[in-house]
Amino acid sequence: MGQENKFRCFLSLAETCSFTVTAKMLFLTQQAVSKNIRNLEEELGFPLFIRTSRSVELTEQGRQCYELISKLANQYSVGMASIRKSANLSAHTLRLGLQSFLNFGTALETALAELREQVSDLQTESTRFSPLMLLERLRERRLDLILVYRRFLTDTRGLRSLELTTSPRCLMVSLNDPLLRPGADWQQSKAYPLISDSVRGESSEDFQTRIQADIQALGLCPSEIIWVPDRDTAYTYAEMGRGVVVGTEMSRMAQARNLASFPMQAHEVLLAVWRKGERNPLVEQYARQVCQTYQAGTL
Repeated sequence: MGQENKFRCFLSLAETCSFTVTAKMLFLTQQAVSKNIRNLEEELGFPLFIRTSRSVELTEQGRQCYELISKLANQYSVGMASIRKSANLSAHTLRLGLQSFLNFGTALETALAELREQVSDLQTESTRFSPLMLLERLRERRLDLILVYRRFLTDTRGLRSLELTTSPRCLMVSLNDPLLRPGADWQQSKAYPLISDSVRGESSEDFQTRIQADIQALGLCPSEIIWVPDRDTAYTYAEMGRGVVVGTEMSRMAQARNLASFPMQAHEVLLAVWRKGERNPLVEQYARQVCQTYQAGTL
């Protein structure tokens, strides 16, 4: 269990870049998170993070470890799901896929607790991936239900979906921006360079198409588009004042950054997506329970 805790703390901290957020998500103290990270670094023999008074960032070795451990965690989840199925350990299993870097609040846990009142032996497994990888795993029947933004669901064949909630899209600007003043809004920064990362599994052509569609839909007129390899780097560049990032209020990583966030006239729509003809009744039941929880105001 000790080693598992270290890996859980590492994966969460790598995604949130915040000891405070990680501790809250894992129901641990910040001291416990720090101890787990420190012990893991001592075992590996190299630092995983660069820590300053203002930020936490992955080292190059840390990025490589994140990729490896994420893959191992997924392989473990898939492998255990297969073993449980073959051994018939439980007739009530729900495999959830969550869009990376989003903060779903307490809605998912609340819905699960209510579902467990009806299904006492309910077993759940959850993993986080990019939207395209979630959809791929759903179609491959490696996941039962995924939570993803609607704009990534470009091919709905064989799928059903349910709208859960919406989240305002925001333009995020460095706190050191000289134009930042009381009463400012996103319009003041719409011509700044736009920093964007490609979604894992997305082709270069699809990336360009998505960015141009965003620019047109959001009313931006960036002086240039700056491509970066991952979301963490995008937020770091924005903090440095090299441009702006488009995110949402549900972004876990953005919440831990030194950025001013300006709501725009657009929203992301969060969907629950599952396969048509799904035989497990718990899938749609849970999706509708999550929807009811969001509508009741549980965030």
